[in-house]
Amino acid sequence: MNVAGQIIGYARVSTEEQSDDEGALVKQLRRLRENGATQLFYDVGQRTNDKRLGINQIIEYIAASHDGAIAKLIFTRLDRLSASPILFYRLVDVCRNKRVELQALDDSFDVSTVGGEFSADVRIAVAKHEVRMISLRVRKDLEVRAKSNKPHYFAPFGYRVVGENYDRYEKDDTPLVCLLNGKREMTVADVARLRIDIFFEAGTVRGAAKRLNEIFGIARISPIQRNAEVKTNSITDEEISNDLWAPSKQSRMVFSNRLSITSTGLQNWLVNPILAGGVPRNKTKSSEGKKSNRPRNQWSVTWNVHPSEAIISLAERNKILEIFAHNKENRWVSDTPKVCNVFSGLIRCGQCGSSCSIQGTKFRKRINRNISYFQCNYYRNDGLCKNKTMISDIEIEKQLTPLLIKEAERLSVLGEEISPTQEDSEVTELRCQLSQLKAISKPNFAILKAIEDLESQINSAADQKSNQDRQMIIAKERIIAAFSNPVFWESIDSPADKKRLLGEVILEIRVDAKKVQSVKYRS
Repeated sequence: MNVAGQIIGYARVSTEEQSDDEGALVKQLRRLRENGATQLFYDVGQRTNDKRLGINQIIEYIAASHDGAIAKLIFTRLDRLSASPILFYRLVDVCRNKRVELQALDDSFDVSTVGGEFSADVRIAVAKHEVRMISLRVRKDLEVRAKSNKPHYFAPFGYRVVGENYDRYEKDDTPLVCLLNGKREMTVADVARLRIDIFFEAGTVRGAAKRLNEIFGIARISPIQRNAEVKTNSITDEEISNDLWAPSKQSRMVFSNRLSITSTGLQNWLVNPILAGGVPRNKTKSSEGKKSNRPRNQWSVTWNVHPSEAIISLAERNKILEIFAHNKENRWVSDTPKVCNVFSGLIRCGQCGSSCSIQGTKFRKRINRNISYFQCNYYRNDGLCKNKTMISDIEIEKQLTPLLIKEAERLSVLGEEISPTQEDSEVTELRCQLSQLKAISKPNFAILKAIEDLESQINSAADQKSNQDRQMIIAKERIIAAFSNPVFWESIDSPADKKRLLGEVILEIRVDAKKVQSVKYRS
């Protein structure tokens, strides 16, 4: 081993460690610097997260170096480096190829020997099992708390969870802000009540959010377009301090003061049953491994859990829901399923390029259908765009149909060549991980087991996707017919079918004022 080679170091802390001790990462990095590391890499993130920018940069850094240029990679303990088993084995492989020694300052092990590598495999497997057991304990704890009508561990704005076992909500009387107007000092609970009063005065969440931001002197500014900088989790000669993480730290500080508020944030907060003394359950549902929010009328709510600490009465809550139900401009409040719009997700502003969303829907008896109106989000939410004119989906379809007919011949070819639906990003990531593990020379038992698990997950996902692929083969013929015959297009009754057909050939539709400016096709 060339002891004269460079020494590099790696540090990792979890988000919990960093929030409890802002100097946790700094302490690790300084220890590595004191032990001779001249190039430092780091990560801050949850233990189960495989997206480690720092480790990926180490792998690239070592792979690009000359043999013997790097003598060793040092870190404090094995668990700092092995949080992601896939990345750990990739790192071990590249270190072996470049003759880089792995050294833990507080935890001796040697992966260059069969026994040492087996010991590391066992410890990684135990750590993975420990993470799963922690997840199981947390899930069981939440189930027990739900059966006992105990509150959630996280309280909405205006409350805090107190008690020896965190078993009740209490109004948060922590001083939060002092207004110069009237020299009024307000606690968190006071500001929460102010939100309610301002909403009743304004009558809409958008007006209330605007008024609240004016009261607290918060203004939204136009986003500045900058060239994207390449993010790096490495340090060379810079001073090791908390300033290195100032951007993420500042973002947490902005969130913690909770003075700046958006319309959507105010909407979600106003309907929270906790404000009226209840505790909601079953707010989410799982489908195919993914979580999604349930409609509000499907929540399970236990009332009168903390009536003396309620910020609003049940009568006020009902009044809020009534305002939402009768506010025609508030499309968020409805518990009815959203009707699929043919052009949702395809319309973009011709002036600023931002997406356009539906800002209102009206039913027209004459044509016996709903008409939806799209408007630039930058104008609607922030006033940052001058394109304020709405355009209806009927007008879009009227102007788009001739363009599609004109392109029918080329689109029909595209329809014939179209491939089945693309893989989900999760499956693509699994295939990437599988190829990385298969590329490792001399795989051990743990790596072979990981390869077997990944192949099983990929095969399972492929079976679930087969039905979608069969449907796509049928859709090819419909694409050819739809875009060469306007009568066929108009005869399609299902908006979902039209939306799928458009999605196969169109990436985006640019609109300016009431005109379709351009159409970007997939080919």
